[in-house]
Amino acid sequence: MRTFYTCDIHGDYNSFISLINHVNFNPEKDRLVIGGDMINRGPKSAEMLQWAKNNHEQYTDRIHILIGNHEEMMIWFMNELSPMWMEFGGDDTIASFKKVFGAEQGWDLAEEYAKWLEGLPLIFEDDYAIYTHAGVRIGVDKENQPREIVWINQKELLEIDETILKNLDRWKICISWS
Repeated sequence: MRTFYTCDIHGDYNSFISLINHVNFNPEKDRLVIGGDMINRGPKSAEMLQWAKNNHEQYTDRIHILIGNHEEMMIWFMNELSPMWMEFGGDDTIASFKKVFGAEQGWDLAEEYAKWLEGLPLIFEDDYAIYTHAGVRIGVDKENQPREIVWINQKELLEIDETILKNLDRWKICISWS
């Protein structure tokens, strides 16, 4: 089975479709892991979320969707916890929902998608790798990773003590985009 990982699509649905067509992705035979940040900035966030949700539900064992920090911001916004999302592309995402689903229904569907996003995992692991949006906390098992791992940056990853990495009892590559 081939495994593909992509991340930070940011509403560029057309490029995403071109990419999976280019590699001849077949959900009957292949695995796809989308590592979050499907929304914001690009013009087709609604289409991207619609594709991700529909295909994940149809091919649960083959298409794995992870949450990223942009989805986290959307959840916070919809739960009235933080307005930050609007500063980082939330307005583009809402416009996309309204364009695709209509002004009234678009907002309601965006809220429904936020509820779906809230249940997405932080990590997917197979026999070969651990997949995340931005990284993992070393020494914390998969089930107990904190939600803030969607915010890890490259500087934090590079600062991990090499002796900690060498002493891990189980070594797998961690695939993320930070």
